[in-house]
Amino acid sequence: MTDATGTPAARFRAPAALGPLVLLVLWEGLGHLPDLALLVAPPSAILLYLWTNAGLMARALAETLTNAAWGFAAGNLAAIALAALAMLLPRAERIVAGLALLVFCLPLVATGPILRVLYGPGPGPQITLAALAVYYTTFVPLLVGLRAAPSTWFDLVRSYGRGRGAALIHVRTMASLPYLFAGLQIAAPAAVLGAMVGEFTGAERGMGVLTVRAMRALDVDATWALATLAAAVSTLAYAGVGALGRRMLPDAPPVILSPPREPGRAARWWQAPLRALAVLAVALVAWWAAMALSGLNPFFAKRPGDVWDALVSDADAAQTRATLLAAMAQTGAAVVPGYVAGLALGAGLAVALVL
Repeated sequence: MTDATGTPAARFRAPAALGPLVLLVLWEGLGHLPDLALLVAPPSAILLYLWTNAGLMARALAETLTNAAWGFAAGNLAAIALAALAMLLPRAERIVAGLALLVFCLPLVATGPILRVLYGPGPGPQITLAALAVYYTTFVPLLVGLRAAPSTWFDLVRSYGRGRGAALIHVRTMASLPYLFAGLQIAAPAAVLGAMVGEFTGAERGMGVLTVRAMRALDVDATWALATLAAAVSTLAYAGVGALGRRMLPDAPPVILSPPREPGRAARWWQAPLRALAVLAVALVAWWAAMALSGLNPFFAKRPGDVWDALVSDADAAQTRATLLAAMAQTGAAVVPGYVAGLALGAGLAVALVL
């Protein structure tokens, strides 16, 4: 579009702060509606609560961030070790990845009480749950990155008579750094969430403890203040890791959505079920060994045999299965719409950011 002189007319661009400002105004208005007064706290009430309870919030935030930092370090070190093991032992890669996924799928709210009994008082459950919340988000992109180097680089390593270890250190590690930082960036907010979930299980201090107290007291302002503070800190952690990655690695990684296939024979039909059975067997042995070595009371910490009895052998096994299936149906009724809505929202936001 041009003006009267034939020169292109300048497009109107709204200030970058206009969108957040509009959202804050709408949020403030919703918080003052009588029908939503017990559900939504306006930003003004949140800021007032944070100001009047600054000392308490600062101490709780420091406790949560300390646990999240330790869990972030432990979880990401575990992810790096698992990815390196998968590269050094290619035949075990699928089993390692399967076990990592299986452990990641354990619900944190169910694992937390067991960890509390195992560790007792202290930050152990918070740190462990933070580590469990982050390791898989780093493991997956790192595994892709470790296999993202061009094959000619490995030919050069082999021409010098070096093996898999040298290729892992000198080639794969350098090629995977952009993917590692991408995983670390996603893991940073997850560590905060994991630490807060761990604090729900009986911790003495932290953001999670204050959240439980606020919810029990139906304190809307406190609940929203804690949620806002946690979201703000998580966003800063995400942005901080991203800025560190851009500073250390100015070049963006190539677009690789899945690891390239390793050369070799085509997989046979029976190999996938066999790997699944191997993952299940290793998981069951590890489960039994962990319960036996920890010395936990079998009344609370069930072994694989106890679960089998409850689902198959006991007299009320049929009722137990029916109860679990009904609960799974109720959960699935919420999971599927939430999954679809999340995909739609993520795709919409991605398109909006690109346009």
